[in-house]
Amino acid sequence: MLVISFIFLLPLISSGPFWSKFVEPQIQNCRDTWWANMFYFSNFVGGEKMCITPYWYLAADMQLYLISPIALIAFYRWPRIGMCLTIFGVLASCVSIGAITFWMDFTPSIVFFDVGRVRDMNDYIHYMPYIHLGPYCIGLAMGYLVLKYKAVKMKPVTVIVGWMVTTISCAAVVFGAYDWINDVTPNVVIGILYASVHRTVFALGLAWITFASVNGYGGPVNALLSWKPFIVLGRLTYMTYLLHLLVIFVIAGSWKERQLFSQFEQACKFLVYLVISMGLAFISHLVLEIPFTKLERFILPQPKPPKPVSNGCLEKQVGEMNGHALKPTTENQSSSVSGDIEIVSKL
Repeated sequence: MLVISFIFLLPLISSGPFWSKFVEPQIQNCRDTWWANMFYFSNFVGGEKMCITPYWYLAADMQLYLISPIALIAFYRWPRIGMCLTIFGVLASCVSIGAITFWMDFTPSIVFFDVGRVRDMNDYIHYMPYIHLGPYCIGLAMGYLVLKYKAVKMKPVTVIVGWMVTTISCAAVVFGAYDWINDVTPNVVIGILYASVHRTVFALGLAWITFASVNGYGGPVNALLSWKPFIVLGRLTYMTYLLHLLVIFVIAGSWKERQLFSQFEQACKFLVYLVISMGLAFISHLVLEIPFTKLERFILPQPKPPKPVSNGCLEKQVGEMNGHALKPTTENQSSSVSGDIEIVSKL
């Protein structure tokens, strides 16, 4: 909500001939539907009325999060029922996508040649939580498997086949839409099949990468994903996600010259957006996110680490078990005090 309030300050930052086209409609949408973002309901108000469009994902993710205890409790008490529920969620998601794609005569994925078609696909498919139920269920199942089965030993053939299938499947999802993105009409059956399963197939690929890396079969992929600088960058991703569209609004609304469209120019603009967004995210992380995190830890009870047994206490317990109590000595007392000091410092 604090980031949404920043959008009302944009007119004080810049202006331009495209300001009324790019920025003013977004500001008006936030005046009208800010409440939908606060209650995580913005994905149901429609793309034209949504306050800061990318925030639809927060709403859809929260809606799936609220129903996730059904599967989590089932996994905890009845693992087979929990797995059946996740499989049912995946199938229900795929079937609903295929039915909507066929009924509304949509393309297998979003194609930006037809603005009206893109708007309808966003409203009926892309923004809806049940469309993303399949990948979400795969994530729940993978979390259960990672916790349940640790240090799994797999044969080299299994690992090789797993990585090959994952690579081919994810590549097919990314490049399979090449033809119809270039305005080639796809076969109806293939189009519906791709629309139904491409999100789930990609999520399965990510699930394999997670499972293989956790169990020591990630190789260079695990080494890359475990790179320590990613820890620092990972702490900035949420604020970057919240702020990046405001950066795009200001730059696009401030254009005063004709823009050259090419791959090189788009790559340069991407780097500009990325650097500015992450710089602002760093400041916002320090000013906004960390204070709220500290406040949450102060208000909500935090689990305390178990108190280690000091050397003095251990000797006393051993002595009492052998039938004689040890008299406290200076060494035992100093060891006990140092142990208590260490515990306090850790807390």
